[in-house]
Formats: sequence, structure tokens, C-alpha cells
Amino acid sequence: MSGTKGFFTDGQAYERLMGRWSRAAGATFIDWLSLPKGLNWLDVGCGTGAFTELVIDRCAPAQISAIDPSEDQIAYAKSLPVSTRATFRVGDAQSVPFGNGEFDVATMALVISFIPDAPKAVAEMRRVVKPNGTAGAYMWDSLGKGFVQQPLAEPSMP
Repeated sequence: MSGTKGFFTDGQAYERLMGRWSRAAGATFIDWLSLPKGLNWLDVGCGTGAFTELVIDRCAPAQISAIDPSEDQIAYAKSLPVSTRATFRVGDAQSVPFGNGEFDVATMALVISFIPDAPKAVAEMRRVVKPNGTAGAYMWDSLGKGFVQQPLAEPSMP
């Protein structure tokens, strides 16, 4: 596949291009959250499962569920060792397939700017998180030139 559609459905291609950067940003976000171990997590827009795996490795969740709208990304995530410790399923951030208050934490890693109705997705994250739980998202600072591929977008020097 070519273009953005192929980029967001081909797990191997995404990992080659963005995997290490996604993990570095995710580790910083997890450190910033500074949450206790043993919580129930939801990873919204999990893609290849890179952030899901970080949560497992660094946060020792009681359980973690992860959703993504791409069947191909979910299939890729399910093919990795992390799939033995997480539940991956196809799901839409704008209509999260879980009940009210099921999670202690809901996160969205590097996804929110790609969602057609971001406020609806945030409301859905809030809905599935218990009272006094945590819902959080982060994204590259593209406008502030804080995107890892920014040097490629800059005009070349003469």
C-alpha cells in the first residue's frame, strides 16, 4: 500500500519508520504520568502495540486492553510476544467498546490528531475511566517543529 493509508495499516512499515521514536516518546509520557503499578489500563489507538508493551514493561498493570481501528495493525500486534500479556481488539476511539468506569487509566499515544472528532474520543476515554482515574494523550509537537522527521521536511541548505 502507498500513502498514509498503507503507513497506518502496515505494522512492519510503521515499526521501521517510527517504532524507536514512538517508544522514546512513550517512555517520557509514562514517566510524566507517574502512576502506581497494578492498575487496569486501556491503550486507545494502539497501532502496533509499542506503547502497550511499554505500559506492561514499566507499569506492571493488573491488565491492559488495547484498541485500534485498523484490523491490520491489530493483527500485527497480536503476532508479537506482547499479545500474551495484553488483549488487542479492533475498536474506534470515538466509540470505545467498553463500559463506563472499566479502567483506572486510558491513554492515547501519538493518535489524537488523526481522529476526526478528537473531543468525542476524549469524552469516550473519560467515560471508560473510573472516577478519579487518569485519561491522557500526547502527540508530536508538529507546529513547534518537535516531530522526529522535521529535518526531512525542512528545505535543504544551498
